[in-house]
Amino acid sequence: MKKFLIFLLLFFSSLAAEPIHSASNEEETKETFLSAVTSGEGHHYWKDFINMLITLVIILAFIFATVWFLKRAMRSRLHQLNRTTGIKILERRALSAKSSLYLISVLGKGVVISDSPAGIQLVTEFSEEKDVELLLNEKQESVTRPSFSSMMQTKMKQLLKRNAT
Repeated sequence: MKKFLIFLLLFFSSLAAEPIHSASNEEETKETFLSAVTSGEGHHYWKDFINMLITLVIILAFIFATVWFLKRAMRSRLHQLNRTTGIKILERRALSAKSSLYLISVLGKGVVISDSPAGIQLVTEFSEEKDVELLLNEKQESVTRPSFSSMMQTKMKQLLKRNAT
């Protein structure tokens, strides 16, 4: 491994070394630069800067579009799997970075399992009389979520009260 690192260091240091220029080459370079500056054929920095920004925006848009498409495709795949199989993942709740609780319906029977580095364990089972999907849907419908504007108004009022005191 050390020999490989030494090889890489020597290889890239030789690439980074400046080439040796003769005095005549330096004079030609200076003359070319001076003639370009005086004749108005200089470098267009603003044009290049705008071109770079446009390219950056296009690349970032492509990356975001790709991520959005992949998330949507994975979500639709999960929903399709949930509709077509007897095992459905109804809900997932992360307890920590490496452990989660899953509410699963197996052929209509509710099961709660935990997933952690120690393994997967059964937490509890619901009786077959209880329709877990129906209970979950009722619970989600009963929870009313405030709108964004009402949440924003509440936060602004809290900030104004803090600043007033």
